[in-house]
Amino acid sequence: MIAYQQLKRLELLLPAVVRQPLRTAWRAVRGTPEEHIAAHLSDPLKIAIDVGASTGFLAGTFAKHARACLAFEPNPASAAVLQRK
Repeated sequence: MIAYQQLKRLELLLPAVVRQPLRTAWRAVRGTPEEHIAAHLSDPLKIAIDVGASTGFLAGTFAKHARACLAFEPNPASAAVLQRK
């Protein structure tokens, strides 16, 4: 399997017109790097806390992999979106 760093170097050789759709498709299938880190750091026996949760993108990942997730967002507009999720 090709290492992530090698893929990143190969990606730079592609024109931007091809690179961005390819990156978007890859992340739709494999997830974002942030999702992988959040899943790795989550403990299924503990509660995760997401401070500055914005619209809850990572809070959703934490909720899947931890016992529960408490998400806090000070921006009222983002907090309204977060509450609907």
